[in-house]
Amino acid sequence: MMASKKTNLGKDRKTSWTGEELIEQDLGEVQWLVRNILPQGFFFLAGRPKIGKSFMTLQLCSSIVAGQKFLGNEVLQKGRVLYISLEDNRRRLKKRIMNMGLFTDAKDLSLLEVEERWDPLNKGGALKLVERLSKKKYVLCVIDTYAKAFLMKDNNDAVEATRCLAPLYELTRGGDFSFGFVHHHRKNTQYSGDVIADISASGAKGGVADTVWSLRRERGKQNAFLEIASRDAEVDRLDLIFDKDRTMWVPQEQEIVKPGTVQAKILSHMGSNGTEVYIRELAKKLGYDPSFISREMVELTKKGLVYKEVEKAGKYGKVPYKLIKDKKLI
Repeated sequence: MMASKKTNLGKDRKTSWTGEELIEQDLGEVQWLVRNILPQGFFFLAGRPKIGKSFMTLQLCSSIVAGQKFLGNEVLQKGRVLYISLEDNRRRLKKRIMNMGLFTDAKDLSLLEVEERWDPLNKGGALKLVERLSKKKYVLCVIDTYAKAFLMKDNNDAVEATRCLAPLYELTRGGDFSFGFVHHHRKNTQYSGDVIADISASGAKGGVADTVWSLRRERGKQNAFLEIASRDAEVDRLDLIFDKDRTMWVPQEQEIVKPGTVQAKILSHMGSNGTEVYIRELAKKLGYDPSFISREMVELTKKGLVYKEVEKAGKYGKVPYKLIKDKKLI
């Protein structure tokens, strides 16, 4: 995993080439934010309202900051993230962060910056954002949602949208910074079958997007799939399931612990209340018999998700369990 370099935000990069220079240039491999599914650049995460886009966005931001896998794929750029959440309040965000349990190092939390309010991008907010992003070494900035980021009579106004998106798109051209929007599918079509067309009635959004994710889920169902349209991504679809206990998405084929089970509740508790637990205390908290919890912890140990911290054994032989930092759920 690469730590983030200093972000140049597209400045001082060569933009003019001859054919000979292009052929001779060593451009290296595609630079990934998340291997195989999210190349570095400008992206949209789209879907119908209230199907889990904001959960996925916070999960992505947290994974980037913590350096943990996202949807089963390795994070290759770990670093500072600015999440502009215009729909969720701090109470919801705190609960979700704690439920996911992705942070095992308190220092990582300081790299996740959250803003609940931001000036409309077409009313000075874009310039303010460029200034903010230029002051620190950010790996990623995401705005949730696109519609609330602007103050326009028509959010599909291509001229106005292009004027605001162009400088944000330019920030990503330096090669070590990514920018994304959460966006609703078009109401008149919802699912047209075209991932790019579903995000816009104009070409402005699709034109700047290096990658578009389309989250599809039946209302009330846990199962979903993520369609990926990208210039570089090596995967075009992920089958997912929503883990209600940890309020996060996991790949169906890599589901180590089924959502809603006692094991899922144990992991959620350990992620939310500190990673160290004792059997009897945990059983009392969750309302189960200690012997039953003990058996479940043995199974979680076999799955490589927890371990006994023998060096901390108490005088009565009590040994705490801890989460394994590098083998956490997706």
